[in-house]
Amino acid sequence: MTLVLLVFIPLAGGLIAGWMGGKDSTACRWISLGALGLDALLALGLAFHYLGGSGNPGDSRWFIEWSQPWIPQFGISFHFAMDGLSLVMVLLTLFLGLIGVGA
Repeated sequence: MTLVLLVFIPLAGGLIAGWMGGKDSTACRWISLGALGLDALLALGLAFHYLGGSGNPGDSRWFIEWSQPWIPQFGISFHFAMDGLSLVMVLLTLFLGLIGVGA
């Protein structure tokens, strides 16, 4: 479920910030920083879990995985998965996002 939150927290923060952007640009920035900060905490928690022994850097399997059927009649489902490289890319994206919004 953490992977779903990593996707939908910035989405919700962006929608709220976009709605508030015309009214108050300072609130827009704080909402964006809050969403990115919360997402960064989740990603750092995953990183510490990965580095704490749950993941093996040489292993090619998924580090964390979540799958949920969406339209079972057609065999369509949501599938979120993360390996070590994906984790690094998520952390880099969040770091650059925090710098970009905070600047």
